[in-house]
Amino acid sequence: MKKAELIGGCLISVLGYLALSYGIDRSQFYVLIFIWAILFLAYARIVSKFEYNQLWRMSILFRVVFVFSLPVLSDDYFRFIWDGELIGLGENPFWHTPQYYAEHELFPEQLTPYLYENSNSPTYYSIYPPICQAIFYVSTLIGGGKILLSVGVMRIFLLFADLITIKVGTKLLEHFKLDKRNVFWYALNPLVIVEMVGNLHFEGLMIMFLCLAIYLMVKHRLGLSALAMACAVCTKLIPLMFLPLLLPYLKWKPAFKYWFITGTVILLLFAPFLDKQLIDHFADSVELYFQKFEFNASIYYVIRWVGYQIYGYNIIGTAGKILPLVVISFILIRTFYKNDGSLTRFIQNASYAMLVYLLCASIVHPWYTSMLVFFSVFTKQKHAVVWSLVAIVSYWAYTNSDYKENLWLVAFEYMLLMAAIVYDVYFLRVKTKEL
Repeated sequence: MKKAELIGGCLISVLGYLALSYGIDRSQFYVLIFIWAILFLAYARIVSKFEYNQLWRMSILFRVVFVFSLPVLSDDYFRFIWDGELIGLGENPFWHTPQYYAEHELFPEQLTPYLYENSNSPTYYSIYPPICQAIFYVSTLIGGGKILLSVGVMRIFLLFADLITIKVGTKLLEHFKLDKRNVFWYALNPLVIVEMVGNLHFEGLMIMFLCLAIYLMVKHRLGLSALAMACAVCTKLIPLMFLPLLLPYLKWKPAFKYWFITGTVILLLFAPFLDKQLIDHFADSVELYFQKFEFNASIYYVIRWVGYQIYGYNIIGTAGKILPLVVISFILIRTFYKNDGSLTRFIQNASYAMLVYLLCASIVHPWYTSMLVFFSVFTKQKHAVVWSLVAIVSYWAYTNSDYKENLWLVAFEYMLLMAAIVYDVYFLRVKTKEL
């Protein structure tokens, strides 16, 4: 009976992932939701029921399904390939927007009009840090102008990143004397599989480096840990906000050494691209992110509504400056207030910092929740898993040409998230004094 259930769970999941890799696109919202629900039901059953080695094999199998497909829920990969081709031409991908090349009719063989026309951000400067850029370059170099092959190479990087996260995450769980099967609440989460390997979002690579950094701290290899942390930042900038939270664990002198090594490696990795244009254009992109873009937000949407009632216009410019200060303040409080200096406390605080960051953000794509899912592996809390389930409703925006959101669905998403957080805090006895 158990063998039949194992085969059935695998078959249902594989069929679901095949549908999400070859059968639909993101405009088919109701089909997407149906498949998503089935995948999550299978995921909850599989992780709860089966043994470590069986779950390990499933983690590989479900990812391999995507190898020969193009992403269907995201078109970001066109910009990845564009940046990679630019590097191959000896150009700095941070210097110009794709629109610049179109306006000046600078279309060498590699920078095809097809790539430009399918890019979802032709008027924006690249914001992908150097490790991503290196992978873009290697992928386009091997791909030789073939989009599917370039995508396949990127997928291999992300697939192996996930496998390393499973391996290292398992060792961390054993160190903390937790059930090593917990790692599969991350590894087999449908959002993690679909959005990382399937849709080529590099949060998976960032999480791998962060997991390595934490593991190397456990092994008291702080220099190597700082190197891994720098690589995490140079994949996605988000882990920068975790650095202050290390202070109670490392203490002042080792912390400054850790930060120095991390900062030095970050500068070295950015060095091939570093000039005034990079700084200016990165600053422009960050400003756009916090003060222009809006998608699937929570607290920000409430503030926006209040702004319309009081001032009659969108106050994103003001909110985009204030909400990051809320996140910074929260991180400082968590660093210095009632912090026992343990590594488990660091993981817990990093998880809360990420949660507050996302709740204050003006743009929250579903894959942003993947780091919360990773942190949940080391806690009893399951609100991150709930969010990874319900965040898919934000794809409603892709059912119409102007990407208009259904705010009722957004409200539904965050109501379920808040209910899950309350459940974690009170019903699972995760005491408020631990928060």
